[in-house]
Amino acid sequence: GPGEWSSREGQQIANLTVHNGASGNNYTLTNVPIGMRRYARKLAEHGPVCLVEIASPQAIEGAVRRYALIEARGWKGAQGTAVSPGSDQEAFYCELLRSQAMPGDARAYELWAGNELVASRLAVARSNMVVMLKTTYDERFAAGAPGHVLLEQTIERLFSTDQGKRVEFYTNATHVQETWSTSQRQIYHATLYRSTAARTVARCVIALRSP
Repeated sequence: GPGEWSSREGQQIANLTVHNGASGNNYTLTNVPIGMRRYARKLAEHGPVCLVEIASPQAIEGAVRRYALIEARGWKGAQGTAVSPGSDQEAFYCELLRSQAMPGDARAYELWAGNELVASRLAVARSNMVVMLKTTYDERFAAGAPGHVLLEQTIERLFSTDQGKRVEFYTNATHVQETWSTSQRQIYHATLYRSTAARTVARCVIALRSP
């Protein structure tokens, strides 16, 4: 029989347009939470804090594997939803970013405190957009809010390297992301089933998995 569509409301995602002010001066993140500098100082207790941007095909796979190591140690690892070492998800992101790195469209942003990788963010870029795909942080350094510090430093980097582009966070927008964004929009998920019967079976499986 004919295919069957199924759609549902997805996520409220945040967007940030990267541009300087009318005066041409460097953009200032006016909505940065007051405690952000304190968090950065907390991380600096473990060594100099620096942002590393990785984009080369030779290095991007290593960045994904480091990402997986961090995420597997956290709460997502405990729940079985992490991009963990050796998983299908890790293989997917390695292949995705490796393929995107060839034309120069893959990005990984890593926040280091001394010799410790404390947070990581994976992204892809196009001519007019940078899409943030995944982010994680090392929960051992949670007191220094490394994920938020990474977000701030990544945005500051984008304002110096990607003028005119739109940054999109492909996830349910957090309060911090909405605070720093210039707009938000709703996205929807759609699935095309081979037939009505296939759609019915899929719905039964989802219902059985629900608590």
